[in-house]
Amino acid sequence: MLEVIYGKRGSGKTKTLIDAANAAIKDCSGDVVYIDDDNRCILDLNHGIRFMNAKEYDIMTTTGLRGFICGVLASDYDIKEVFIDGFPKIVGCESVDELQETIEKINEIGKKHTVKMTISISGEKGGEPDFIKEYIK
Repeated sequence: MLEVIYGKRGSGKTKTLIDAANAAIKDCSGDVVYIDDDNRCILDLNHGIRFMNAKEYDIMTTTGLRGFICGVLASDYDIKEVFIDGFPKIVGCESVDELQETIEKINEIGKKHTVKMTISISGEKGGEPDFIKEYIK
């Protein structure tokens, strides 16, 4: 239930994520949520997508993000897809290697609630940690 869009900065990950979210709202039988660390892409998203700026909710840790996601899912049982742009930046993480436990838990949350999670992570192609490879789109 988890997909990772992985690539170096400026490689088009955000555009890919926005396009996927806009396609999902057309094809999805439920609600779509897009979480980002700022408001720059809000005008590029279909108005039917629930946009959330993580900074407005003081999310600063991986545990905080997981709790936030669970709260969002608990408040709306119709959510079928969640997109998270700039995942490491939202949680203040410099190294992708530190995200293994969180990525696995987000995957578990998605499976448990039948919600597809798509996240973007910046890093050099070919240098991604092994635990992420199975999720890369």
